[in-house]
Amino acid sequence: MAVISEMHTIDVPPSQTNMNLEEARRLMAYHTWATESLFQAVQKLGRVEYYGRGKTQPGSIHSNLAHIVVVHHYWMSRWKREDPFLRSEDIRSLEDLHTFWNHVQQQTEMYLNDVGSDEVVNQIFHEPDRNGRTFSHSWTESVLQVVLHSSTLRGQIVGHLRKLKKDPGPLDFISYSRSVRTERTEP
Repeated sequence: MAVISEMHTIDVPPSQTNMNLEEARRLMAYHTWATESLFQAVQKLGRVEYYGRGKTQPGSIHSNLAHIVVVHHYWMSRWKREDPFLRSEDIRSLEDLHTFWNHVQQQTEMYLNDVGSDEVVNQIFHEPDRNGRTFSHSWTESVLQVVLHSSTLRGQIVGHLRKLKKDPGPLDFISYSRSVRTERTEP
């Protein structure tokens, strides 16, 4: 695979990292839970509901869900120093999107289980934008980007689903935390 961004390990002051590998794993587990919950909710939609544009949201449910998956794939590819080869427009069906989501999740889980915290937490990515300017981002910032950007998009999808009277239920972090605790305490 081609290296598409320059990566360096540098000493980053603790005030900038603020996240250890276990916290990152927990945030990514939340991201997986919330996104998978949306996949389950949209399985019941008709074609027009799934591909149609909402009045108050940019894009369709499909385009926003595809964007969640592709952004996650983009950053995971950066973490693994691989070329992200996919765009949202490349995935046209819910079935293909869910299949690719499962692949991205498996790759992310393997990555997070295989890396050591010092190896990852202090990585800095130097990324050019579309205008040729280069920005530096820590690994922690990239994890937060995946989770927070996806949360924004999930919120747009939930708004669309609620207008269709197909509310998927709460997808916020505290609901995830409570569901995980409940699973651990049930016999």
